[in-house]
Amino acid sequence: MAVLKMKMVNIVGPVDDFDQIINDHILDKNINLENAMDVLNNVKGHEPYEVTNHYRNAKSGFENFFSIIGNEKPEIDFKAKEFSDREISNMISLISTKASANRQKIEEIDAQIKENVGLLHSLEYIMSVDVPLKKLFTLEFMKFRFGKLPKAGYKTLNTYIEDLETFFIPTKEDREHVWGMYFMPIEFEEKVDELFSSLYFKRIRLSDKLVSCPDDEFNRISDLLGKLKAKRNELELATRAIVQNEYQTICDMYQFVLTEEFLDKFRGYCSHTKESFHMIGWMAEEDILTLEKELDQEKTVIIVAEKPEEIKKSKPPTRMKNLAIFRPFETLVRMYGLPGYSEMDPTVFVGITYFLMFGIMFGDVGQGAVLSILGWLLYKWKKIDLGAVAGTIGISSIGFGFVYGSVFGNENILPHRLISPMDSINQMLIYAVVLGVMLIVIAMVLNIINGIKSKNLGKVFVGHNSVAGLVFYVSVLLVALKMFTGKGLSASPIVIILFIVAPLIVIFLEEPLAKLLAKCKDYKPEEPGMFVMESFFGLFEILLSFITNTLSFLRVGAFAMNHAGMMMVVYLLSEMGGHGNNIVVLIFGNLFVMGMEGFIVAIQILRLEFYEMFSRFFSGDGIEFKSIKTQINN
Repeated sequence: MAVLKMKMVNIVGPVDDFDQIINDHILDKNINLENAMDVLNNVKGHEPYEVTNHYRNAKSGFENFFSIIGNEKPEIDFKAKEFSDREISNMISLISTKASANRQKIEEIDAQIKENVGLLHSLEYIMSVDVPLKKLFTLEFMKFRFGKLPKAGYKTLNTYIEDLETFFIPTKEDREHVWGMYFMPIEFEEKVDELFSSLYFKRIRLSDKLVSCPDDEFNRISDLLGKLKAKRNELELATRAIVQNEYQTICDMYQFVLTEEFLDKFRGYCSHTKESFHMIGWMAEEDILTLEKELDQEKTVIIVAEKPEEIKKSKPPTRMKNLAIFRPFETLVRMYGLPGYSEMDPTVFVGITYFLMFGIMFGDVGQGAVLSILGWLLYKWKKIDLGAVAGTIGISSIGFGFVYGSVFGNENILPHRLISPMDSINQMLIYAVVLGVMLIVIAMVLNIINGIKSKNLGKVFVGHNSVAGLVFYVSVLLVALKMFTGKGLSASPIVIILFIVAPLIVIFLEEPLAKLLAKCKDYKPEEPGMFVMESFFGLFEILLSFITNTLSFLRVGAFAMNHAGMMMVVYLLSEMGGHGNNIVVLIFGNLFVMGMEGFIVAIQILRLEFYEMFSRFFSGDGIEFKSIKTQINN
């Protein structure tokens, strides 16, 4: 449950040794870079490094070679062999020259393949025509058009085609169109074309390269296509062989180019004078010690570490560190936001409360086991953190399944159970509210701790989630407990004034009191009337939120009963056949309940986490810590 302590490090060394020092000591460290020119903008003599992107074209050329042979691009290697610009240029030029002739031929063949595929497509609709197509193109007194008519247009045409100077020969039909040709004398060409256009005839031009009968042309073009594709494959293999022969050198050069491009972007974060370079970034205190030991061997390099409170122009990023069992729950925290640097990391709190509430709301030994197994398999195969979350909360479901005595919804398999949700409705709801009260109180305590860590006295003492709010909330609960059970806090005038009214007055005056505690001179409201009105409605909203937030936890008990009720329905449906339980109904019923209710419960708990608890102590305005490689690659 920790946000790592950070310090800003300023590394200074000889400008000529920049690449060597960065390669040997910096690139493998967890450093969140800051723009040195922004941090040192008042220091004279500093200049930014120029980001040239010198190897952009070379990188593109090598990536084109990898695409030719269909191989994955190698990852960056900061220890890659070095090459000169001339060596890289000569290699790209050599391979490009050899491959370009083949690529040009391939492009020409692709164009021919595309043309012939189009010819085959058009021939499919005139295969029934048993006439050499050349004769159609050389008619002396007649013209023809080939295309398709909507079936409605074709029916309309048949009603009066006998009165026209044309005839239509259908060649093929599909679900929506009739394909065919219409012929007309040359002198009636314009008139007939207008008629067919009004019937939505879509003309498709036949190539004059089609000479013989359609079936002969179809066979000829099919054979030609086969030869073109074979020739294309030969050229592809030859081109791949050209690249493959130099594959290792290409990989080495590409990795060197990636390294140089990375260092070029890295320089963009740094500054330099005539003699030295300056690199600035945030590091965890524990990592700084390792770096300092390494840099001891570099006699010309200086490293200075400063605490966050000494830095005015940069805000420390947040880097969370949790035990492996809680780390997947960081995903849920990130959905709301990262903890600020001076805030507590709520991951452990979320992990424990989410684990607990899911088991209470979805307690079932069998379904929990299935959920846990599927979750861990998903995490192992796909490395999805939510899979680990599902695997963990599935264990909670198993545990509370034993408490409820439920195995795939059957409460008669296990010999003992501690409580049955359907038989103890009032108890379940009371337990849920008690749990909610405990979690709300813990959330308020966490807010007070965050206020202490950030030295924000207003957050500690005067807010509705501060000491004042905590005293009010607990006092009201104890008074209510006394009224209903006889045990608690008596509603005496002193108790009401000191523990209920006084905290409300403090909350009502939160804004001016917070400013006063922060030693601000303008703590008095500029418009007292407006302040009173806003504070009154704000206080009313706060009181309402205390009630609604507490009652929101009733859903924890309600969903436990809901789960039992849904499984009762599944078993009733499985017995409707009259021959015992139908195994198919039971399987699909359990899958349905697991999928639908499991998802709903997960969402409902997330809502309780975010709105009933996080909103009381967690700002989520932290800046994410990004290591060098993440920063530059993004």
